[in-house]
Amino acid sequence: MAVLAGVVLGAAGCGASSTSDLDGTMGSSITVSKATWHDGPWPFTVSSGVLGCTQPPFPGAVTFNVNGTLYAINGTAQDAHIGRSFNSIWRNAPGGLRVDVGGAIDKGLNLCPQ
Repeated sequence: MAVLAGVVLGAAGCGASSTSDLDGTMGSSITVSKATWHDGPWPFTVSSGVLGCTQPPFPGAVTFNVNGTLYAINGTAQDAHIGRSFNSIWRNAPGGLRVDVGGAIDKGLNLCPQ
């Protein structure tokens, strides 16, 4: 898990990044913010973070890094125990539901190498 967190942390610069670690772990990430988000409603309680997609050994694991804390956004990342549950930063919607996180997952999956 430390290696995967390092990949996402290492790619925390502005714009899109792609990194690889010594063991071949690959990932891409982008900095996103509520102010510039255009993929549906902003699903997080924080104003910005680094959205990423890790690759081997867990292809398609979408993560969100906020000030060094890594959150697992999709089922692949959650099942692989990459980062924390994002429930603590998942924004509430009216009626007691949560804001749809699908836009963030789709954007994260688009960062995965094809």
